[in-house]
Order: sequence, then structure tokens, then C-alpha cells
Amino acid sequence: MIVLQHSSLFLRTPKIVSGKHYNVTANSKLVITDGACQQEGESHPNLIQHNVSIFKFNILNIVKYSPNCKSLVLSIAVDILTYVAWKISSFPQNCVIGSGCNLDSAQFHYLMEFTH
Repeated sequence: MIVLQHSSLFLRTPKIVSGKHYNVTANSKLVITDGACQQEGESHPNLIQHNVSIFKFNILNIVKYSPNCKSLVLSIAVDILTYVAWKISSFPQNCVIGSGCNLDSAQFHYLMEFTH
């Protein structure tokens, strides 16, 4: 939920849906893909491997239910995970987009606006 709040700067009046099954997202135009948060004491390489495992499951379901969507990757190690999402999905290159440092900027903006 925090990532969705922070990334809302990228969206125009989105219809955000969630549920326990991917079929609620069927035929989405944009799917935001996120990984796990880094746990205290967890190494960066372990977090990346954990997120790759999560992406293997998530991306296959995204392809199944929204085969014509664009995928926006918002996750730690965004460059690596964007590449992983692209390879797993077999989507065209221009359909899998990494947030780059935009998420960091959005998080900073959110913190400055809503915590003071």
C-alpha cells in the first residue's frame, strides 16, 4: 500500500483493484509490480533473490490475466527486476518499465508533504 501511495504521482485517477486472486486484475492497462521489503539484517543479494522468486509467480499471472498490459516495476533493485519481469513475461521491451529513481523521488516528496 505504501508503494501505491508513493507511486500515485505517476497515475491519473487510477482504478486500483486488489484481491486474493489475479482474476480481479483481468484486462488491466497497467499493472504495478512490487517485491518484498528488505527485512532488518537481510542482505541486498538475498532480497533480490527473494524478489526474483516472487516475480516468477507474479509475472506469469499478470501475463495470463492481462496479456496486453504495460508493467511498471517498483522495487528495490529496480533495474534487475525490470529485466527479470521483461524476460519472464516475453512482453515487448516498451511494455515493461522500471521506475528508476522516480520512486525514490516520489517517496521523498510524499514524506515531505504528508509527514510535516
